[in-house]
Amino acid sequence: MSLDETTDVEKRYIAFFAFGILGVDEEKEISYLANIAMLDSVNHSTVAEFFNNSLLLMCPNETLYENVLLVTTD
Repeated sequence: MSLDETTDVEKRYIAFFAFGILGVDEEKEISYLANIAMLDSVNHSTVAEFFNNSLLLMCPNETLYENVLLVTTD
């Protein structure tokens, strides 16, 4: 999983959440963009909330943190 944020030309904070699947040969090279959101600010709290919300999009009934093997962000 990868999290990144940027500022657009109108000075809005935009966050991106992408993921890939490890271990399956056919899907090792594929990344999936799962969520994009505009944040009020960029700090540890807003990015953590965005991460949790993104996981809930993938697993709406429960958040399965044990299935997350690697997260990268800057």
